[in-house]
Amino acid sequence: MHTIAARLAVLSLAAATLAGCAGSSDLAGFGSAAGRPSDYSSLPSSGHLVASATGTTIPESLLDVRRQAMNVGASRGASVAYAGKEPAGTIVIEQSRQSLYFVEGDGKAIRYNVAIGKVENQWAGISQVLAVHLQPGWTPPESMRRPGADPSAMIPSGAPNNPMGIGALTLAGGDYAIHGTNRPDTIGRAVSGGCFRMLNEDIADLMRRVRVGTRVVVNR
Repeated sequence: MHTIAARLAVLSLAAATLAGCAGSSDLAGFGSAAGRPSDYSSLPSSGHLVASATGTTIPESLLDVRRQAMNVGASRGASVAYAGKEPAGTIVIEQSRQSLYFVEGDGKAIRYNVAIGKVENQWAGISQVLAVHLQPGWTPPESMRRPGADPSAMIPSGAPNNPMGIGALTLAGGDYAIHGTNRPDTIGRAVSGGCFRMLNEDIADLMRRVRVGTRVVVNR
């Protein structure tokens, strides 16, 4: 299976295919991404949008439009004391606590609850955000498709049954992402194929804070 890093080169094209993870241990492809990270002025207010150029992110104005359209409310993340060594601007995931921290500096971080991988799918290491996806389209993996279903059939951007929710941060070094969900009841549980699920409210808040290239530290 190809890694996300190997596919990053195509992100500046009108269509891009990336890997993402589902509720099982399988991975699936994100759908087409409209526009270029450097030219947001011509982009539509709906559909899959991706930022992939180093240092860029999704414009907050477009994020707000999509958030309101999906009835995504205020984040449930909370400012907490942080005694770790990671510098401000780092994402730290503590799987033993089902928690994701965005380090603010000065001994503080924003803490969010997350769903983590099943025991056999958990991993640890250092990565970085390769791309920021707003309402990605998603193609179910083979194990989740109904018999006879079209393998190329994509769940559209913003659809209620899209398991990526409002957004996804794809990670370097493997086929993993930090993403929203259409199953908020799974947050705080070990259920995924190695990705990290967040409430849509929380991934939308995190997307305001990160950029492509943000350091990600995943601990057991």
